[in-house]
Amino acid sequence: MHNAKYVTIKENGTFVGGKPTNVYQKFNMVSMDIPELRKYIFNKIQQRMAGRGLDVAEVHIIASSTEQEIVNGKPHAVGNPSSKPGPNLWYRVKTKNGKETNWRFVMKHTGPVVSTRVYACFDQLAGGVSLHEVSMVLDPKYELKQAKLLRKEIRKFIRNTNYVPFLSRKMSVR
Repeated sequence: MHNAKYVTIKENGTFVGGKPTNVYQKFNMVSMDIPELRKYIFNKIQQRMAGRGLDVAEVHIIASSTEQEIVNGKPHAVGNPSSKPGPNLWYRVKTKNGKETNWRFVMKHTGPVVSTRVYACFDQLAGGVSLHEVSMVLDPKYELKQAKLLRKEIRKFIRNTNYVPFLSRKMSVR
């Protein structure tokens, strides 16, 4: 299959057909254009795949019409997705020594836009990235800012004698 039919994600960018882009199947790829986030998730995938003995150089994702095959009543993860667009997400990895794994089915994603499907698949391969992690990646001082905001809200709450008359008299708020 030609590389113009799937998304190639590397540590340094997102590519379709060997060219850097944020567009796949005529849609902008949401969140894939944030370099810090893409790199963070890519590194999580590298760590996760290292546990399987794979030294990942690239992740390939395709949104295909090919559904997961059922063999003897059980889902079969490995297959050959068609290049025809669809909601079924498949991935494979290319290792640093140039070998490619088989295509593996990840999930069927019925989101409205193909680009969110690609991000959902990428995120799933990393084991899921929480909003907190995203905030930390995009703003390293996020936790400190959140702690200051929380402290401020607690002070405001304690000073309000309508809600906590006993605490406001007994505790000193600095």
